[in-house]
Amino acid sequence: MPLGSPRIRLDLEDAFASLLHELRGAKLQFEKVDAGGRDGVISALTAVVEFLFRFEEVRDEGLHGSLARLVDDLITLSGGKSSPMLTPKRKSGGAKSSKLYDSLKGLSVVTA
Repeated sequence: MPLGSPRIRLDLEDAFASLLHELRGAKLQFEKVDAGGRDGVISALTAVVEFLFRFEEVRDEGLHGSLARLVDDLITLSGGKSSPMLTPKRKSGGAKSSKLYDSLKGLSVVTA
């Protein structure tokens, strides 16, 4: 069936309406900031993955896989476990300072 056919358009409009509905609900969850808004992010990403999964090409090529994995890892993190994807990389020398901190250091050298 061609992409411009009435049935495809209605299916796409229905899919998009469903996505918007789910994203609005996810926004409300995110604004509650329980667990730093993680539940809202999980809901939003799940809605996007479900929307993408409606497309045969996405399913056939597994294009949704990385987002689905991120959702799964966020759910796991909510359960108290972390995955390698969500574990910070170990770097020597401590955390990188912010641009604001670097600017303040530079300003203090100039005024000293």
